[in-house]
Amino acid sequence: WTPGGEVKPGKPAGGHTDEVTALVAVPGGAVLASGSADGTVRTWEAGKLAPGRTLPPLGDVVYAVAASPDGGRLAAGGHAGEVRVWRAADGQELVRFVASPR
Repeated sequence: WTPGGEVKPGKPAGGHTDEVTALVAVPGGAVLASGSADGTVRTWEAGKLAPGRTLPPLGDVVYAVAASPDGGRLAAGGHAGEVRVWRAADGQELVRFVASPR
């Protein structure tokens, strides 16, 4: 997505293989994080939409992505209730848990 509308909502973004389902601007403004129906979370250089890091897949649709107020952590939640938190700088997984039993 860009302000000019070059990517339409719901269409795959480069790097994702299915619809983008969640998007967050990481505090500081230089990085975006997106979640997808393909189960992946990706980071992007906001100014150019250049691909950054691909985080380990959740295994199902990513419904939410969030960034900590200091931009140091990213979190994502999936359809089955799985939640993962990563260190934004290097993609290291910090915690994983299931928020709702299936």
